Amino acid sequence: MNRNLEIATIEFQQARIVLALMQIDNLTELLKDNEYKTYLYGHLITMRVELERQLSNLTKKVDYATIKE
Repeated sequence: MNRNLEIATIEFQQARIVLALMQIDNLTELLKDNEYKTYLYGHLITMRVELERQLSNLTKKVDYATIKE
């Protein structure tokens, strides 16, 4: 039972990180016409890299993406 709880917790953490990555994609799309997008994208990229690192730690898989303009 304890192992099942651990797996469920990891899956929940993975889902939350995936949702956060989706929000970064949404922000990237919303900010594409913003005059400060370069500055803002810099912060979004930092967050994306950290979230992808955390996700790869949970899944034991490295799969880094980029923010597309």
